[in-house]
Order: sequence, then structure tokens, then C-alpha cells
Amino acid sequence: MRVLDQRYELLDHLGSGAMASVWRANDRRLDRHVAIKVLSEQLATDTSFRERFQREAIHVASLKHPNIVTVYDAGSDGDTYYIVMELVEGESLQARLEATAPYMGLERTQELAAQLLAGLSHAHGKGIVHRDIKPANILIAGDDTAKLVDFGIARAASDLRSLTTMGQFMGTPAYASPEQLDARSSTAETDLYSLGCVLYECLAGHPPFEAEVPVGVIAQHLQATPRSLRAERPDVPEPLDALVLKALEKDPGQRFGSADEMLRVLTTPSAAGAMPDASLSTVVLPRPTPAGGDEAERAGQPAPPPAEDLVRAVVVDDHPFFRDGVIRGLTESERVEVVGEAENGADALEVIRRERPTVAVVDYQMPEMDGLDLVHAVVDEDLPTRVLLLSAVGDSAVVFRALEEGAAGYLSKDSRRKEIVDAVLRAADGQTVLPPELAGGLAGEIRHRAQGQPSAPTDEELEVLRAFARGRSVPQVAAELGLAVSLVRNHAQRLYDKLGVSDRTAAVVEAMRRGYLQ
Repeated sequence: MRVLDQRYELLDHLGSGAMASVWRANDRRLDRHVAIKVLSEQLATDTSFRERFQREAIHVASLKHPNIVTVYDAGSDGDTYYIVMELVEGESLQARLEATAPYMGLERTQELAAQLLAGLSHAHGKGIVHRDIKPANILIAGDDTAKLVDFGIARAASDLRSLTTMGQFMGTPAYASPEQLDARSSTAETDLYSLGCVLYECLAGHPPFEAEVPVGVIAQHLQATPRSLRAERPDVPEPLDALVLKALEKDPGQRFGSADEMLRVLTTPSAAGAMPDASLSTVVLPRPTPAGGDEAERAGQPAPPPAEDLVRAVVVDDHPFFRDGVIRGLTESERVEVVGEAENGADALEVIRRERPTVAVVDYQMPEMDGLDLVHAVVDEDLPTRVLLLSAVGDSAVVFRALEEGAAGYLSKDSRRKEIVDAVLRAADGQTVLPPELAGGLAGEIRHRAQGQPSAPTDEELEVLRAFARGRSVPQVAAELGLAVSLVRNHAQRLYDKLGVSDRTAAVVEAMRRGYLQ
């Protein structure tokens, strides 16, 4: 059994996420059970993140409210960095929603909303914004008290630009606000939008916006008006429907001015009838089900994650040196098992069909079948694998196309090994990986398309266009530029779409007319 700082006995592994693993532990000094989040090795080795994480943990420890999981302590023991919190018996709202399908009862949803707004009001009053409100970050205790969790980690991760060399991860698009997707600052109104998404799901049985691929959800958050809840569930009172829709306004200034204001509206008789009191007492914390490892205890280390928690990965790149580097980085993580590799898209598809990995890390530009074609094949065959594309180049149009096809995200090949590992863990966790400098461009691309305004050709597309102007065919362009023929065809098709033409000659003529070619 491992003991952190000669105080916290790690007893049972409760689960793992992209950023941390969670343990039930015994606090020897105060003789009580607590929950301990141990930072992932990728984050623990980032000095800037560690410092910010510890500062934020101290800040969040000031939050004392029955609807926020209390942070007791944060520290380090050797290379292990951890945060100590109250241990909540119960389940996440995500699990509760799955168990109460098709949707949650009206009174219970109103009670949940009141509790969460009370917790947010307390946090916002101290200048702390959560930034990642979703059902998985809401715990429901045994007496039905709702508690927000992960304030400190969410804030530290979203504020720290050096989390990866390319920046942040978008997270779960189903609950992300337009300003987050547009790479703008998060405010208290951001939390209210995400809470509106959660309440919508409680009442309708699904989030306000759904699509087959993440970019479709992103586009709707930026552009679409959510459907009235009463259109799907007539028993929802009109004032409650209006309250949720107001929280989902695109413009933060059109939402509620504060959690307090939203709570006051929610608890008026016209909106909620006889509302239960949101100020419920704190929960007494019991033990969850044990799950440990004797060998790890004898070794004085926490037990490794259970097999079902391991992320099974496949690495695909036509450059052996780069492919081997990614594999080495992934195998250094105890959370990832590399189950295959390939040097081109066609071979990769066979490996994915056979191994059915959780995540495939795939080079965007490859011979025979490029990364985009592989994404399309994986989605078309309904294979249970999320494809994370790596590329030495990137622009919003290319990223849009990748996400549109169903990619889990897009990352620079300049990223460090630990950053790729972190991206793989996030992709496995259902998150969408995207460099922040491309987030605003992606939002612009979505708006251009919604308005019927084609975006300008990318640098890569212009290279192809210049080759067409020299009279080159698609195979000749591929040979000249060192690209896969399929990738050149993709560039060409995007050019045709943007220029409103259907062949190479017309593309060159139209490009000259618009000034793209001299």
C-alpha cells in the first residue's frame, strides 16, 4: 500500500480520465476517507502546469459550499502530484442520465438546477469560473445532493497555454459555449451556457445540439437556435423552457447576468411551482467498492489502471523515425497500450479492423491512402476507433474538413511526445483535440459556409493550383510536391468547391480572375 506524504494511504483505484486517476484513500491524520486525484504523468512533468495547478488548488480550496466538492489539500510526493477532496458516495450525473432514460423528471431537474446554480453563485462570487461543466463533472450523492467537481483542474488546464506547444483542447463539444469554440475568454456566463446544455439534456434526453461528427455540433453551437423543449416534451412548463433557452443564447450578454439571477427566475412559482430548498446539507462520505492490486501494494506503488481503462492505440506514419518516436512516447505511459502500427493508410485500415483500437494516431499526408481517407473509411465502416490526425501543416479549412469527416482532432507533428500522449488520452475520453490558434479560424470557416461564402484557398491548395497552371496532372502534382495522389485529389476538390468550378482548367481561369494567380 502506497502512502503519500506519510499521510494518505491509497486504497482503491476508482477510475481514470485524461488528466488524472482517482483513488479512495485514508487520511491517517484525520482518520477519514477521502478522494485523491493523482495528476497524469504528462501533466505532472510540465513545470508550468504543476505550479498553476497547485495555485489553483489553493484558490479552489476556499470554496466551501454543499454543492461543490470540497478540496482539502494539494501536494506532491516525489514525482507524484495530487489533490485531496471529499469523497462522495453516489454516481455522476452522466451515469444517472443513462439510468433514467429517456429523460429526468421535472421536479428532480429543477431541484438539480437550483443546487448547481447555488454552487456556481458561490464560486463566481469568488471569481472562479469552472469552464468545463458537463454531466461527468457533476456528482450526485446518496441523498441526491448535486456537487460540482474539478474546478481547479479545469481552470488550470484552460488557462495554461503551455499545456501543449499548440495550446488547448476544445473538450466535449456537446456542452461547450460559442465563446469557447471561438477561442474567446470564458466568463461566468460561459458556465451558465454549459449548465443550460446539461439541463436541456436532463429534460429532453439529449443535448441541445447533436450531429454525427463533432464539427456538426460545433457549427450548431455557433449558428443554430436550439429547439424548444416543449416541442419534444409538452409537460415542460413554458417558463422553464424559456429559462433554459435564455441560458443558451449565443451572445453572453443576452444570457442571465449571473447564476443568482438565473436561480431567482428558476425558483419563482411561475417557473417551478413548489421548489425544494437548494441549500441541502453536506453529505457524509462512505467507502466505495474496493478494487486494488496486491503486487502494486508490495511494490509500494499505486496499482496500475484496470485493463478496461487502458487506451489501445495504433500509430500510422510513413516515416519510420517519427512513427517509432510516437510509439516510444505512448508506451512510456501506463495508460496506453500500443497494439499496432502501419506505414500507410491502407495497411492501417487492416490493423484497425483487426485490433479495433480506442485511438489511431495518423499522419495526415501518406501514400496510397491519406489520413483523411482513413478517417472516412473508419467512420463509414462504423469502427470503434477515434482517429487523431497529425500534420506538419494546418489551416482552418483543412481542420474543418478533417472534423467534418469524423476525426477526433488535429495536432501538430511538432508536438512533444507527452503532448501527443495527452491528446490520445483526451481523444479516448471523447474530447475533440484542436490547437487554439485554429479554433477561431475554424469558427470563421463555419460561419463562411453558413453564409454561403467560400473561404480563400489554403497555402497547400494554392501550391496545387500553381501546378495545375503549369499544366500538371494530379499524379504529376503528387510527384512534384511529394504528396499522396489521394491528398492532391482532396486539395483539388476543395479548390473546385471554393471556386465554383468542376475541373482543373476552369479552376485556373477562375483563380486568375480572382487574383489568386498572377
